[in-house]
Amino acid sequence: MSQPVRGELSGDALLPCSLPPGPGGPPPDPPTVRWTKVWGQRGGDEGVQREQAVLVAKGNVLEVTKAFLGRVSLPGHRGDPSNASLALTGLRSSDAGVYHCHVTAGNNMQQDTVPLQVKGLLFHYRSPRGRYTLSFRAAQRACLQSSALLATPAQLSAAFSDGYGNCAAGWLSDRTVRYSIQSPGPGCYGDGEDSPGVRSYGSRDAGELFDVYCFAKQLQGEVFFSSVREKLTLWSASSHCEALGGQLASVGQLFLAWQGGMDQCDPGWLSDGSVRYPINQPRPACGGDKPGVRTLYLNGSGYHDASALFDAYCYRDKRAARPLGPSRSITLETRRVTGPDRPPRDPQGPPPPEATTPPPEATTPPPQPASHGGSAGEEGAGKPSVLPPLQRPWISPGPGGSNVGVSERGRDPEPTQDGVAPKPTPERPGTDWTTPLR
Repeated sequence: MSQPVRGELSGDALLPCSLPPGPGGPPPDPPTVRWTKVWGQRGGDEGVQREQAVLVAKGNVLEVTKAFLGRVSLPGHRGDPSNASLALTGLRSSDAGVYHCHVTAGNNMQQDTVPLQVKGLLFHYRSPRGRYTLSFRAAQRACLQSSALLATPAQLSAAFSDGYGNCAAGWLSDRTVRYSIQSPGPGCYGDGEDSPGVRSYGSRDAGELFDVYCFAKQLQGEVFFSSVREKLTLWSASSHCEALGGQLASVGQLFLAWQGGMDQCDPGWLSDGSVRYPINQPRPACGGDKPGVRTLYLNGSGYHDASALFDAYCYRDKRAARPLGPSRSITLETRRVTGPDRPPRDPQGPPPPEATTPPPEATTPPPQPASHGGSAGEEGAGKPSVLPPLQRPWISPGPGGSNVGVSERGRDPEPTQDGVAPKPTPERPGTDWTTPLR
C-alpha cells in the first residue's frame, strides 16, 4: 500500500501508480488501466465492502464513471503508457477513501492501493448581532476568530456537490456573495426556479452586510466537553477551560471535532459567545434527524446573554501541558466523545431556545437585501440596498450531489442545525461515460 495522499476540499490530488518494465521490454499493445474506489466498511453494510469503478483506460479511450466525470485524468499516460497515476481535481469530501490501481499489459500485471484523505470543511457563520450584519472585512475577522478562513467559490461548489444547501447569502474569499440550494422552495428559488444550484449575487461592495461562509482546514489539538453541576456563564466557562489547560473552543474547532466523530447532546459555550453542540448520531431529543452542529438561538436568531448558564466546549492544543486539576475547588464532569449507543446526560435533551428557531430550509425567508454600513469593512446598520438579479451561471447538481444538505433548519422548540457541509455517503456505481483520452 502506498503512503496516503492528502488533499484539501476543492483542491487537486495525484494518486501514484505505474507498471514496472517487464523482462521482454515494453509490451506491443498499450496496457489497460483500471482505477476503483472502495466504499463501505468491513463489519458494516452486512460486512460487505464494495468497489466503485472510477475509470478504465486503454489506448486513446478513457471510460469514466459519471460520479468522476470531468474531474479525473491520467496526465502521464500518453507520454508513458506505464504511468497510470490518477489525477483528481475539484476534490470533494466524498472523494476520500481507498483507491485501487490495476495495470495489465500482456502477462505483466501491477496492482497498488492508495488512500486519499480530503481535509477541511465549509460552514456557514452568522454574526452574534444577527442575520446579515457582516461587512467583507468583518466576515474575514469572523472566520479568523473561528479558526478558519473565508471559503472560496470552489469550496462552496464542492460542498454543494456533496449535498450542502443553505438559503443564506454569505461572503466568499473573492468578495462575491453566494448561497447554495439543494431543495428550492418558496422564498428560496433564486434565478434557477425549481432547479438546485449555487446562486450568486456577484461581486459586492465591501461595506454591504451579509453572513459568511468559512473554511476550517485541520484541528491542531483536541476539543472536549466539560460540565460543572451549577453550569457556567460565558465568562466562567472561559475561566473553566483555562483551568483545564485550554480555552473555549472556537466555532471552526467544534465543526472539525464534529467532522472527526464528536457526538454530545449537551449545549455549551464557544469562544464567540454562541451556544452549540455536535451530533453525529441523530436522536429525537437532540435536535432533529440529521447529523450536524446544533445552535441554540435566542429570539430566533440572536445569541444568548453572557450570564446564561450552560456547559462548555474547550480546546486544548496538543503541545499544551495538562494540569493535574482545576485551579479552584469545583465539581467536574468532563467528557470528550460519546459513542453512538451512549445516552445523553439529560434524557430529555438540551433545553429549548427561548423563542422559536428559524423555520425549515424550504420555508426560510429568502436572502434579504443587505445594508450599507458606512465605510468599507465597518459593521453597522444602514439604508437597505436593492440587490440585482442573481447572476448566472448557477451550478446544477452534478453526479453524486443528491444527498440532503444539513442547513440552518429547526423545529420549534428544537435548536437549529448549522450550515455545514454534510458527511456524504459514497456514490454507488453509475453509468459509464466514454471520452477521448487527453
